[in-house]
Amino acid sequence: MTAELPPSPPVLTAGDGLLLRAWTAADADPLHAAWADPAIRRWTSLPAEFSGPDAAEFVARTGRNWQQGVAASFVLEEAGAFAGTANLGLLGAGWAEVGYLVVPASRGRGLARRAVARLLAWGFDDLGLHGVRWTCAAGNWASRRVAWACGFRFEGTGRGLGEQHGRRPDAWTGSLLRAEGREPAADWLDVPVLDGDGVRLRPWRDADAARVVAACSDPRTQRWLPDVPSPYGPAEAAGFFSSTREAAAAGEAVHWCVADPADDRCLASMSAMLAGRGALTAELGWWAHPDARGRGVVTRAARLAAAHA
Repeated sequence: MTAELPPSPPVLTAGDGLLLRAWTAADADPLHAAWADPAIRRWTSLPAEFSGPDAAEFVARTGRNWQQGVAASFVLEEAGAFAGTANLGLLGAGWAEVGYLVVPASRGRGLARRAVARLLAWGFDDLGLHGVRWTCAAGNWASRRVAWACGFRFEGTGRGLGEQHGRRPDAWTGSLLRAEGREPAADWLDVPVLDGDGVRLRPWRDADAARVVAACSDPRTQRWLPDVPSPYGPAEAAGFFSSTREAAAAGEAVHWCVADPADDRCLASMSAMLAGRGALTAELGWWAHPDARGRGVVTRAARLAAAHA
């Protein structure tokens, strides 16, 4: 079965003034302006060099793709302004692949989630799609969060599956079938900021890498935490940050950086790890940077983590 597009793109409403509409020549300039955003250049398949004429050709191609039944591409319009794009690339056999981007000024308000949810409803209900795939470069947590919120089942990481600017990065993949619910299929644990008793528990940041390397290279840490790699360098710290995000996305654990409220300096690590999905028990785990030991930092952080758990 191959989904057939209507003769022209419909206008889809997604609530709170958000529209999904056909591209027009006037959208070339805001698309070109959006390309300057580092996140869009990093995570999307737009070319590394993208001029004004390239943007005009991109807009023209969306119309040709629609007429040829290759892809259904929409502009996201909010309060009359260009807010992003969303599309379904038709793959045949009742399948499509979803793609989306949101310009910086429109981020942080759930716009991508609403747009994708509306596009999925149209694809399943009006086009009769059987399933929709989602793929993004590994590490694009914003895209993964949108897919999760819309019900996609995360299926794993394909090595070298992506294609960006002549590179083949690893890619995350997921899918959603027409018969499945369009609400999150699994828990995604938030990592809140907790303040109290002279310490702050917050999410890990890439800027914490040097402190993590110092703490995890320390002989005392290496002695009592035998699973910590040795030697431990920046690559291991990057892997640690990635694993903390994966654990939250899988509903398995919350990992915090214990920071000094005065200067935000990393003092320790604190984790609350569930005994299993949906479990009502958890295990706390921690380590401390050498210069934070002996001052009760971990004890106070553990009280905050236990109260949150």
